[in-house]
Amino acid sequence: MNSRQLRNIFKRIVDRDGYNEILGMCGSKLDEHFNFLDFKNNLRDFDYKKLNLFIDENGVLILYRPAEFINPRSVSQKCWNYFSDYMIENNIQDEIKFFIVNNNCSLTDKILEYPKHYLNTNKKGHMVVKNIDYKKLKMFEFNLDFCLTEYLMHMEILRDEFGTKCIPSVTNLTEEEKTFDKPYKFFTLMGGRHPHRASLYNMLESENLKKDGLVSAWWKNEFVDVRSYRYDRENAPKNVVHNSTSTKLTTMDDNEWKFWEKLPIPIYYAKNIYKNCYLQIIAESRMNLASSREHKVVDYTFLTEKTAKSLCSNPFIIYGQPHSLKYLKSLGFKTFDGLIDESYDEIMDGDERLNFLNNQVKSLLSGSNEKLKDIYIQSLPILEHNFNTLLKINWKDMVFKLVDLMESKLK
Repeated sequence: MNSRQLRNIFKRIVDRDGYNEILGMCGSKLDEHFNFLDFKNNLRDFDYKKLNLFIDENGVLILYRPAEFINPRSVSQKCWNYFSDYMIENNIQDEIKFFIVNNNCSLTDKILEYPKHYLNTNKKGHMVVKNIDYKKLKMFEFNLDFCLTEYLMHMEILRDEFGTKCIPSVTNLTEEEKTFDKPYKFFTLMGGRHPHRASLYNMLESENLKKDGLVSAWWKNEFVDVRSYRYDRENAPKNVVHNSTSTKLTTMDDNEWKFWEKLPIPIYYAKNIYKNCYLQIIAESRMNLASSREHKVVDYTFLTEKTAKSLCSNPFIIYGQPHSLKYLKSLGFKTFDGLIDESYDEIMDGDERLNFLNNQVKSLLSGSNEKLKDIYIQSLPILEHNFNTLLKINWKDMVFKLVDLMESKLK
C-alpha cells in the first residue's frame, strides 16, 4: 500500500471515537511529511520528529517515540486492537504495516512482532489482545538507544568548539583534583518523583546520610544539579528560587554556561559537582519491567541521559531496570564489579532489587571516607577507559542500524 492510499484510509482516524482516549499519546500529525529512509542522508533529523504517529512515504504507519519510554505491552495492545478493529469494520483488504520505534536499549537485534510475541490473556484485568489471527495488519517494534545516540551527536558538535571539556569526565580533572579528600561522599540528581527515587531519598534521610552528599529531588523542591544553577539566573521560577532548600555550590563560570546553553536536553552537569564527590547514585526513570514476558522475548533495558552523561566521572550505582550494566558492557564500557557489589543487575524483581540497592548504598555511605576514596581511586582507570570508549562509539552507526532493521521489514 502506498502512502497516498494509507493517508486516504486514515485521514479521519484522529476524529474517530476513542482515538484520544486510547491513542491520544500518539499525537495527530498523520499528514506530516515523514520518510525514515531519509535518516541516512539527513542523520540529525532522527531526533527532530518525536512523540507522533506518522504516515511514512514508504507506505508504513509509524509510531515514532524514541525520546520516551513506551510500555510495550500496553501500547502495542492498544494500537493492535484499535487499528485491527478499524480495518475489519471498514473491510480493508490491503495489508498495512505499522512500525513502533521505541527507546529501549536492546541486547539483541531481534524485532518484536505483534501480536505474535504476546499472550492473549486477561490476567489481573490486563487488556485482551483482540483479532489475534488477523493477517492484514503487520506490527513491528524497533528499539533505539535514543538518549545515548542523541548525547553522542551533541557531544560531537560541542567537541568541535569546546573540546572534550563538555563531557563530564575524570579526564578533565588535575591529579590533585583526582586525589584530594572530597567534601562529599556522593551525589544523586533526581528530577520528578518515582517510587524508587522516593525510596532512595527516604532511606538517605532516615539514615542521616543525605547531609553527606549532594542531593537534588525536584518533588521536594531541592536542587543541586545544573538546572539549579540555571534557576540562580534571571527568569527563575519563584517557587524554586524563594522556597528551595538547594545546596548551593559555586555558580558555573561562563564557559560552563556555554555548554549548557547549547544543549537541547540536560546532558551535562558541572565539574564542581563530580570533582567534589566520590560516588554517584544514578536514579533512572524506570525501575520495574513493563513485563517479564517482554524482557524474556527481547533482552532490553531502559536507560536515559542520566546514565549516558555519567559513564566517565564517578563510580556509579544504577537504580534502574535489570541488565542495565549488562547492556553498558555490551557497548564496551566497564563497570565496578569487585569494588561495588553489582549483583543487583541480575535481580529481576523490582522490589527485591530496590531493597538490595538501598542496603548496598546504606552500607557504602555509612562507611569511612577512606573506603570511598579507595573505591574512587581504583575506579579511575575504569572511568578513563569509559571516556575513550565513549569517543569511539559512532552515533551515526546506531541510526544506520535502526534504518536497516526497519527497511528489512518493508520487503
